[in-house]
Amino acid sequence: MKEAIFIETIKILDIGYITTLYFIFAIIFSYIVDKIFGNYDINIDKKKNLARLWFEVIIQMWLIGIVTYLVRELVKKIPFPFRNDNIERVPELQTASIFFFILLTYQLYFRDKLQILYDRTKYLITKKSLK
Repeated sequence: MKEAIFIETIKILDIGYITTLYFIFAIIFSYIVDKIFGNYDINIDKKKNLARLWFEVIIQMWLIGIVTYLVRELVKKIPFPFRNDNIERVPELQTASIFFFILLTYQLYFRDKLQILYDRTKYLITKKSLK
């Protein structure tokens, strides 16, 4: 019984540790990705061709997907202070969903661009469906 409680405690500590690492990396990479895509001007995006906006969003999502994969692999290589066995059994390490969520949350410019893309696409669809 005590051993089971100990194992569960270690798992909880591992999850907290992984979450902390993902949070730190997400903040850093949010800044880096924003720098790669440069300064943002909402008025410029509002004037862009819809196809170009789609292309830019897809390219940025592609980059975010690659960064997520690379960070997940990096976190796997960082030693865990709570145990030495196979850390890959922790589900949070496999999906990197925490990292992905935080990364998207702190990319304010990207969220603005997504909103413009959504609004313009929705307008185009509803405009065509009314005819």
